[in-house]
This record gives sequence, structure tokens and C-alpha cells, in this order.
Amino acid sequence: MNSIALQWLTAEDELTRSQRAQTRLYLLEGVEKLKQYRTKDGGYGWFGGRKSYPTLVGYALLAMKELSRATTL
Repeated sequence: MNSIALQWLTAEDELTRSQRAQTRLYLLEGVEKLKQYRTKDGGYGWFGGRKSYPTLVGYALLAMKELSRATTL
């Protein structure tokens, strides 16, 4: 389940408390995984490479923004 689905299901009251908690844990694990792709210059690279790519930085920031919304529900 992704963060947008979690937001919708929470708004519609379609998840139990334990389902929301488990989904948040999965999302936080995703954040930790995303951090592994961070480069030394603070950007994000393919497969945790040394060089960062602006497009990946944009996607990473978008993902983190959505994840921050979802984990505060």
C-alpha cells in the first residue's frame, strides 16, 4: 500500500487501527530504504551510486513529502 492509498483509506475510515499502524511501519521502512540511495553531495543517485541526478532528487523529495503526510495521519 502506498502513502496516497493510506491517506484515502484513512479518510474513508476503511482501516483498523492495527492496519494503519502496520502500514505506517512499512512506509517508514521505505524511508529508510530511500536514505540508502543518498549520495555524499546530499542528492540521490541510481542504486546508491556516487553521482546524484536532479530528477531522482525531485522524486525523492516528492516521495518524502507524501510519506510525511501519510505517517502523521
